[in-house]
Amino acid sequence: MESTANQAARAASIARTAATATDDARTTTAGALTSESLHCDRTAVQVDTSEFSTAVGVRAEAVVTVTCVLDLGDVSGVTGLPGKFTVTKTANSPIDTYRGRQP
Repeated sequence: MESTANQAARAASIARTAATATDDARTTTAGALTSESLHCDRTAVQVDTSEFSTAVGVRAEAVVTVTCVLDLGDVSGVTGLPGKFTVTKTANSPIDTYRGRQP
């Protein structure tokens, strides 16, 4: 989960707009969870782009919080194990100051 949150924060930090940052973080989260074979009953991705700015020289961060609700029976491989477990991780990544510039 920590790796997933880090990947999502990085994806958000290189996006050109706040809306794209949110979409990219969610897409990256879904891909990362799949590649790690984590099957969440529910997944929530919160993206804080309040510091998102295209101003050069402004120090800002994209902050992403990923929450995954796991069914313990699915995780352990033992059927009938009751309960769910919620894992939440937050990561931040400096917003790339050159992300808005055209090559």
